[in-house]
Amino acid sequence: MPSKDYYIILGVKTTASFDEIKRSYRRLAFKYHPDKNPGDTIAEVTFREIVEAYEILSDAKKREDYHYKRFYTYNYKEAERITPHSVLKDALKLQQLVERSDPFRLNQDALLFQIEDVLNENNLSILNEEKAVAINEQIINALLITCKPMHFSFYAKVHERLMQLSDRNTKQKLNQFHKAKQKDQSWGKYKIVVAIVIALIMCLIIFFINKL
Repeated sequence: MPSKDYYIILGVKTTASFDEIKRSYRRLAFKYHPDKNPGDTIAEVTFREIVEAYEILSDAKKREDYHYKRFYTYNYKEAERITPHSVLKDALKLQQLVERSDPFRLNQDALLFQIEDVLNENNLSILNEEKAVAINEQIINALLITCKPMHFSFYAKVHERLMQLSDRNTKQKLNQFHKAKQKDQSWGKYKIVVAIVIALIMCLIIFFINKL
């Protein structure tokens, strides 16, 4: 990402103590570790970002240097300046990463983690201020493709953020995608019920055949 916020990645405040940073790191590292998510490239990328954040924030000197560069140095901010184009670039990278991944092995939390990083509050604020309608539409399209393997319960959180970027045309597309996801979830529940009913019927048939 063009400008990583290590505190957001670890889910801690900028005033967090070393113990708080360590606890958060251990929890997230365990959750997204490659051994727990074999073959999941999204979880792997997320794990690397968590490790990178911990390496910086757990070291007093590196953390101090990070604060200085991040919050006080003008040139650093200019070099890391976020634009609609840089957000689009991140969205397209994530889309490509998901398209190369096995949808059945994707860690849903990791995927949500990455999408929320692209659509963080700062990025959304910049996109809304710039009002680059064409770029916003491309970002929405890229992230909708990214969200295809995502479960509805996770997508609902992304939907709220995407709606903040939408105009009349993209709003309709987002609502249609939302309804389709909702429908898939409902059908998924029915499939389980149908499978159980079929299994019971088959058991009954076998039982009566054996009785004959």
